[in-house]
Amino acid sequence: MLQKLPTNLPPHLSLKFIKIYSNSGDLGRARQLFDKISEPDLRSWTVLIDAYIKHGFPNEATKLYVELQQRNIRPDKLLLLSVAKACAASADVRKAKEIHQDAIRFGFSSDLLLGNALIDMYGKCRCSEGARKVFDDLRVKDVISWTSIASCYINCGLPREAV
Repeated sequence: MLQKLPTNLPPHLSLKFIKIYSNSGDLGRARQLFDKISEPDLRSWTVLIDAYIKHGFPNEATKLYVELQQRNIRPDKLLLLSVAKACAASADVRKAKEIHQDAIRFGFSSDLLLGNALIDMYGKCRCSEGARKVFDDLRVKDVISWTSIASCYINCGLPREAV
């Protein structure tokens, strides 16, 4: 692995090095390189957030999302999916509700893939009301939607609601 962090790389090469460091578990160097990018693109944010989740640091992932928000960068669906995974892993219901609100604000509230992830997130946070709201807002539901809402109710100690 490189001993010295590369500097002044074009964005696409910076992203490749961030992926290399992240995949090898060197999140410190990945973050250092990320911080050297003057204006990281959305893909760079998502890659680093995913790396934090993959290596068991969901709180770092949500902190990075807060940084993204402070820079007034609009998240896309893939980034929100990643942050929903982080909230599920940390069972942070407050942050989960914020992510849900962001999904609504940015026009993703009826997206099936994100909706299913939000239902799962709420289930892991033991928040059946939030999961039900997401479920009800989905225009189309698939087997994952139904399974996720049933699992949420069971996790929340509401088995009768699951059937």
